[in-house]
Amino acid sequence: MATTGLDTYIADTAFRSRNPLFQTSKTYHSEQEKRRLKRSKGRVRLFSSKDFYFNKNSLTCRCPAGKELWLSVKQIETAGRQYVRFAGYLKVFWSSPTGHLTL
Repeated sequence: MATTGLDTYIADTAFRSRNPLFQTSKTYHSEQEKRRLKRSKGRVRLFSSKDFYFNKNSLTCRCPAGKELWLSVKQIETAGRQYVRFAGYLKVFWSSPTGHLTL
């Protein structure tokens, strides 16, 4: 670029994440969330654990779209709490009838 003599600019897309002025700005974070919701057409992108159908007796789980997940880890302990982890194929969940990612 320097040898061509053209006046060029390279965008710094991570500027606001590094600038300390934006770290404490409440308006920046709220406007950023509004833009994110507008891009996703107001839909929330991820589900919470309450949206999944978990059967504790048989250790099975279904996503909100009705697809069955398989048991990945039977027992996880974090900060004194016990968890169970399930997994599923990503391509199945991108094309779910709910229209967004469920994992």
